[in-house]
Amino acid sequence: MPSETIYFYDYSYSELEKKQHMQYFAFRTMAQDVESGGKTNFIIQNAGQVSFPWAWPGSTVFTSSDFETWRRVLNTSYDRETGYLKWTVDNDPSTSIRYFAYFPPYSYERHLKLISQCARAEGATVRSLGLSLDGREMDCITVGTGPLQAWIVHRQHPGTS
Repeated sequence: MPSETIYFYDYSYSELEKKQHMQYFAFRTMAQDVESGGKTNFIIQNAGQVSFPWAWPGSTVFTSSDFETWRRVLNTSYDRETGYLKWTVDNDPSTSIRYFAYFPPYSYERHLKLISQCARAEGATVRSLGLSLDGREMDCITVGTGPLQAWIVHRQHPGTS
């Protein structure tokens, strides 16, 4: 059974905390021999060195073959002693390319498309709350009337509960 070893290498820097963080991952693999079926094991060996290792137990990796439709890899496991995050997938004979991510990527372009759809929707209004640290609009979409209000946040941090 082939195995892939992946290491975290990308740090994001938090301006507010003046601290580097390492947690999110997304990568693509290309299997060499998917026609024969079988399984591939994946191991992130330095998962215990991330900013929030206590987030791993109970979490699942996501996978996609088209970068559009994502599903959870339910056999994802985290070994606290070794710091390894592991999962196994069946090789898919219909494609040699597979994507994996901590959470499915949600592009800024997809966000802009959603905001555009909301702006055209009957009964919805879009306004700006200001700019993010990266200079992007922080949009507020208002729908409906009445005494109840809800705040929905998206594109924030994968894994935040």
